[in-house]
Amino acid sequence: MIITSCLIIFPFLMLFAIFLAKKLNLVDKPNLRKVHKLDVVNISGIIISIFMVTVIGITEYSKLLENIIIFGFLISLIGFFDDRSEMKPSTKFFLMLFPTSYLILNGFTLTNLGKYEFINMLELGKASIPFTFLAVMLLINAINYIDGTDGLLIGYAITALLYFYFLSDKQSQYLSLILIFIYFLFISLIFNFLPIQSGFKSFMGDSGSLFISFFISFTLIFLYKYKGIHPAFLIWACWLPVYDFLHVTFQRLIIRSNFSNPDKSHFHHYVLNYFSNNHFKTFLSINSLNIIIIYLGYFVSQQVGAIYSLSLFVLLFLVFVSIKLKLKKYLKI
Repeated sequence: MIITSCLIIFPFLMLFAIFLAKKLNLVDKPNLRKVHKLDVVNISGIIISIFMVTVIGITEYSKLLENIIIFGFLISLIGFFDDRSEMKPSTKFFLMLFPTSYLILNGFTLTNLGKYEFINMLELGKASIPFTFLAVMLLINAINYIDGTDGLLIGYAITALLYFYFLSDKQSQYLSLILIFIYFLFISLIFNFLPIQSGFKSFMGDSGSLFISFFISFTLIFLYKYKGIHPAFLIWACWLPVYDFLHVTFQRLIIRSNFSNPDKSHFHHYVLNYFSNNHFKTFLSINSLNIIIIYLGYFVSQQVGAIYSLSLFVLLFLVFVSIKLKLKKYLKI
């Protein structure tokens, strides 16, 4: 009953928070990199993280899941202050170091990467902690990369969480938490796509992108380590951010560009350009592609085998790079 009340209240609290945010000037201001020409409130992410903390406060979940939410909220606060003052990347990394390290050292260390045909178990040995830390930090950064056009990150997160739900035993208690998160994201998606002129448009902000990326990163570890879902299935939930992150990183290495300097070399920028800055078409096309690729990866993992799923993951990365390069040439970027 309390959870139901929380779900009903959420949209109305969003409306109030947007009104209050305008009064306090908690907005995303336009600049050369951004498409919007007017100030837009960017508090959806911090509101979602507050509600997720509220949910675990009034309902019993496993300590591991509660820790993901609690420390995710701390990450969200870092993003909230970054939205206000634009922290240096080094400062943000230093602050994120503590909640991330705590979880890794308290139940979320990967000791292996699963068992595969022909090569057996991939043990990490002494590299377990550094590998887990590096993987989590890179994935958080990678998911944060796709937050560059209306609704894309939210749509990606909803798809990933629905995939987690699909992969899981339907009797598992943690699934209710995933469904609640999906509901909060869906309501936020509606506010995200409202026209600026309505006065109720709201972005997730860095607080939201960090909370989402933190939650997905550690949920992937949780699902493998404690629910026995093979990594060959789980990797497909993050193909989009991983592919784009790797390509952009390699590209910046080649041209010797500063990694901390934002640019418009991401996949969603190319697609947005292709659709003449139509955010809704970009949202639909990329999220539709995401669903198709996830299904393809699941099918290969289920019907063919884990090692073939990994091989396909590498092959599709090369296809992804090829498509990006063709789009870049076609659009003359």
